[in-house]
Amino acid sequence: MRRPFWMLVIVVAAAMVALTQDAFAGFGPNTIPFSDDFEAYPTNTPLINGTNGWYGSSSNIIVVSNLAIAPVGSTNIAMIPVDCTLSNRFTNIVPSNVWIQMDLRPNLYPGLFDVTNNPVVDTNQAGVFFVNSNGYFVVHHGVPSPNATNSTNWVLVTNGGIVTNGTNWVSVQIEANYANHTWALYADDILVTNNIGFVNPNLNNFTVFDVYNGGLSTSYIDNVSVVTPAVIKFDPLVLAPELIRGELTNSTVLVWYEGMGVVDYTVTTNRSWLTLSQTGGSLTGQTVNATNTIVVTCNTAGLTVGGYTGTVTFASTNSGGSTNTLTVTLTVRAAPMLNVSPTLITNMVMAGQNLDAQTLRIWNGSADDPIGYQVTTNATWLSVPVTTSYLAPLTTNILPINYAVSSLTSAGDVPSNYSGTITVTATNIASGSPVTIPVTVKVNPKPRMALSLTNLSQTVLQGQDATSQGFEVWNANGFYTLTYAVSKGFTPWLVLTQTSVGQRAQINVQYSTANLPAGLTNAAITVVGWAWDGVHASCAVETQTVGVALAVTPFATLTNNAQSGYQYTVRKGVTPPDTVFSIWNEGAPPNTMYFTVSLSASWLSVTPASGTSAGTSDKVPVRVQADPTGMRPGVVYSGTVRIDATDEGSGKPAYGSPQAFTITVVLRNFKGFDFQGDLSLSSASDLVLYREASGMWEIRNLLSNYASTRFLGGAGYQAVPGDYTGDGITEMGAYRPASGSWYAQQVDEESARVIEMQQWAGAEYVGMPGDYDGDGKTDPCVYLETSGLWMMLMSASGYQQASGIFGGPGYTALLAGDYDGDCIMDPAVYHRSSGLWVMFLSTSQSILSGIFGGDGFVPVPTDYDGDFLTDPAVYATESGYWYILPSTTFTSQGYRLLTPIPQFGGTAMSATLVPAPGNYDGVGGADLGLYDTATWSWYIMTLDGVPLAWGYPMGRLGCLPVLP
Repeated sequence: MRRPFWMLVIVVAAAMVALTQDAFAGFGPNTIPFSDDFEAYPTNTPLINGTNGWYGSSSNIIVVSNLAIAPVGSTNIAMIPVDCTLSNRFTNIVPSNVWIQMDLRPNLYPGLFDVTNNPVVDTNQAGVFFVNSNGYFVVHHGVPSPNATNSTNWVLVTNGGIVTNGTNWVSVQIEANYANHTWALYADDILVTNNIGFVNPNLNNFTVFDVYNGGLSTSYIDNVSVVTPAVIKFDPLVLAPELIRGELTNSTVLVWYEGMGVVDYTVTTNRSWLTLSQTGGSLTGQTVNATNTIVVTCNTAGLTVGGYTGTVTFASTNSGGSTNTLTVTLTVRAAPMLNVSPTLITNMVMAGQNLDAQTLRIWNGSADDPIGYQVTTNATWLSVPVTTSYLAPLTTNILPINYAVSSLTSAGDVPSNYSGTITVTATNIASGSPVTIPVTVKVNPKPRMALSLTNLSQTVLQGQDATSQGFEVWNANGFYTLTYAVSKGFTPWLVLTQTSVGQRAQINVQYSTANLPAGLTNAAITVVGWAWDGVHASCAVETQTVGVALAVTPFATLTNNAQSGYQYTVRKGVTPPDTVFSIWNEGAPPNTMYFTVSLSASWLSVTPASGTSAGTSDKVPVRVQADPTGMRPGVVYSGTVRIDATDEGSGKPAYGSPQAFTITVVLRNFKGFDFQGDLSLSSASDLVLYREASGMWEIRNLLSNYASTRFLGGAGYQAVPGDYTGDGITEMGAYRPASGSWYAQQVDEESARVIEMQQWAGAEYVGMPGDYDGDGKTDPCVYLETSGLWMMLMSASGYQQASGIFGGPGYTALLAGDYDGDCIMDPAVYHRSSGLWVMFLSTSQSILSGIFGGDGFVPVPTDYDGDFLTDPAVYATESGYWYILPSTTFTSQGYRLLTPIPQFGGTAMSATLVPAPGNYDGVGGADLGLYDTATWSWYIMTLDGVPLAWGYPMGRLGCLPVLP
């Protein structure tokens, strides 16, 4: 016989199992529902052979009456002796759930129980359990493993149990779920364990249960029942409302019972936010329209945003007490947020003006729910037209705020305040609703213009500017900004400027009255004011006038006819011309003017230094003289002539006083020889020949016809002329290398002066005189080619010696020349074979060099372009070409050759020509000069080809030209 559910109760701790017979005789099996309290049986009735479905393994299993041990309210009980099994059989029933309940009075075995020595599992059963010696239930969970004899799937459960030994009753309930193949165990309505897996998971229906007493004494059972649990059903199975925070919703749940009979039930919730329309009721199974309606209310009040889960539990109170649970999943969303901007509006306006429309922004901060709204105002001068009253999620509406305040007035000079509100109210649930926006408008009075005075007057001397004056403009009542305009009409001698701002503005009145005639002069200043509130400037306040009256009295005016500056460039030794001008009083009608003339330089003198002038016809001539004594050539000397004048009538400076101009003097060395000393007659250089054999000097001047023959030097003496005294007059000079003696003598002197400071001896020394320290005096200097030694006696330092190595073998020392324009001679050498020029520039203390010339060329440097700078040049003895590098062409890239190239001389003209250039006509730069030593004749021609001398006779045998 199949035993789909076998309940084994081991009431003593013994490893014993129930044995199932193949068949039993009797009146069974039973159907569900089944119950038996044994009260209908006579005492000692054996429960065998199918009596009410009971099949006992022994005739000793009988019904007894024992009030001393029976449960409360019971008389008869069933007695199960030791090692006996009581079973009950049922028709093949196919319910999904079976609820088995009985009262037991077990007698526990007093010994210990070894949980490893468990009963053999009957694999034909749905569920098996027993009670161990400690009173705890031991259940078998699932299919035996590894086998039925030694299964390890026995589970000791300590939740609930039977803790007495044959003295108390315990109510045991078993719920078998054939749909899920699990069962649950209760003791005295306490859940001992649940979700226990079937031993045989292939059983799908209930047919039998067994109770086995494996203890040492008799056990008893009573009040046995087998029913199908009342399963309460409902619709819907799940509630999942989504609500805005603050909302509630009612959901209707239909409840019914599909079983037999009537089931009572309770309805409970586990969350405070869940409420029910009723807490229980009764349901009649298998009856048409036997359905109850329960309203489930979800209330989000007090909940925060988020997700919540709760249950509604339907529990039957009879028929096994089954439960069913309705799950409620609540989503609480944030209420849409009604936002506005601005939240406070304050305005200020000038009386009579209106306010521009402003913007009201209304937006929905929710991403899920829309907002409906309405806008109201409570003031007639305030309105907000609404074009749409709907806000979709995360959208913004922009509404205009309109004002009509131009008719609102202020209380005189005191502001008036007006108040109103804008109220935005949501028509559905929304946070922040309603929103009230206070609106205030302060109406201020217009400003009033005030002036500190209405007239300006003063007396001013003619030719002078009147003293500046001023007046204030301010806002008399202090409201807003007083914008004003100040005008003077066509009055060019009146200048108006604002020197301060704020509520009180200072208007500075300046005068340019120097050109006004004597007498009374009037003008008017007009001030027009406007109100300015930062936006509007259309309200004219008023126009006011300030009268201006000037009394102009006659005044002396300083006038002169001097130029703004005078520049004099003269050669050394020449006095610059006098500067003559006149001073007079230009005032009309004039006051007498007194003046003084002051000078800023000691080399200037003035006559007269002071004086008076009564008018334009009284012009006083003034002469300023410049004394060049002590001036150095090339230095710019500048002095200022200042004229100060006063009006004798007032004692104040005359109009136009002071006045000043400058006088600039520059001395230039003479461009050649001037032995005669009559420097004002000619700027032409003298022709000079020197005959060493006799020491004869022949001197001629082509322009002045000056001629002189003098003797200084002789055999063994070199000609070294120069201005040794610095007076602008050339002196004859003689240098004797053998003794180192150096002599200088003017042509009109009887004896020579010795300026030798030490012995410079040696036949190879060559005299190279020049102004090497820039003091205007010629300095003795010699050059020794074999070593390149230069030795000088500097006149500016008391003829102290200076020396240095510059040049050497093959290098000819060049005549003293100023290549950088600082009026100081620059030592220079010329390499005869290579044509290399090397100049040591005094200004930069640097070397300037380049290839120019060579064999067949004679160096002839001098000032060809008339700029007082020495120009490198060479003369081709064969062809007669003059190659000149003018200093005016010099750049950082070097010189450029003068073109066309002059041709004058050469062997075709005469093989005995000696080049001797010089400024022989006193105009511009040097002229091309040749002296024929065979015919004793000069040939001179300007750079542009004009002959100055042709075959001019001068000299005798042995004479050679001395170059300037």
